[in-house]
Amino acid sequence: EREENKMKALRGRGWVLFLLVVCVAVLVTGCSKKKSIQAVEDLNKAFGMAKDGCASVYAPDELARVGNDVDEANTLKDDKKWKKALNKAEATSPEVANLTTVTGQTREQAQREAKEALVAADAALKEADGAEASKYGGSYYSEGKAKLESARKNAGDACKWKEAAAEAKAAEDSLRRARNAAIAEKKRLDEEAAAAAAARARAEEEARRKAEQEAWLKAHPPNYVVQRGDHLWGIAGMSKIYEASKFWPLIYDANRGQINDPDLIFPNQNL
Repeated sequence: EREENKMKALRGRGWVLFLLVVCVAVLVTGCSKKKSIQAVEDLNKAFGMAKDGCASVYAPDELARVGNDVDEANTLKDDKKWKKALNKAEATSPEVANLTTVTGQTREQAQREAKEALVAADAALKEADGAEASKYGGSYYSEGKAKLESARKNAGDACKWKEAAAEAKAAEDSLRRARNAAIAEKKRLDEEAAAAAAARARAEEEARRKAEQEAWLKAHPPNYVVQRGDHLWGIAGMSKIYEASKFWPLIYDANRGQINDPDLIFPNQNL
C-alpha cells in the first residue's frame, strides 16, 4: 500500500510538472508572438517613414533592397513563424535606419543644389531681361522662363528637389542663350540700321549733288554763241560759264573740231 501511495504521489508530481512545462511553453510562445508582432509593426512604421521621406527618389536602390527584407519579415509574421519574424525584423531595423539616414543626406544635398540653381537661374533671367531677350532672344527666352517657373514649383516639394535643380540649371542655360541671342540680334539690327542710314545719307548726298548739278547746268547753259570781241579767256570767266578764266582750255578741248587756234574764234560759233 505504501508503494502504491508512492507511485500515486510520483504520478501526481509528474502531472504537475507536465502542466507547468505546458504553461511555460504557452507563456513563452505568447510572449514571442506579441514581441514578434510588435517588432514587425515597428519595422513597417519606420520603413513607411523612410518612404514618406522620398527614399524612392533619393535612395531607390537601397529602398528596393530593404523593402525585400521588410516584406520577408511580414511574410514570416503572417505565417506565424514568430521567432524567425522577430529575428528578421531585428536584423532589418538597422537597415531601415540607414536607409532613412542616406535618404535624408541625399535629400538635403538636392535641396542645396536646387536653391543654388534657382539663384543662378534668377540671375540669368535678370540679365536676359536687361538685354530685352523677351523681344530679341527668340524661343530661348520663353523656354527658359517656362523651365524656371516649373523649377520654382517643384522646389516646394521635397521629393522633387532633384527635378527642380535640373530644371533650374536648364532654365539658366536657356536664359543665357536668350541673352546672348538678344545681344547678337540687337547688334545686327543696329548694324543694319547704320547701313540703312549710311545708304540714305549717300542717296541724299547724291540727290543734293545732282540737284546742285542741275541748278548749275540751269544757270550755266551747255552752249554759248560767240559774240564780236569774245575770246576763250573771257568766255570762261563769265558768271554763267565757269566763273574762272583759267578754265578756257576746257572750252578749247571741247571744240577742237571748230577751233583751230585758241586765240582765233569767230562770231556766231556755237561752242
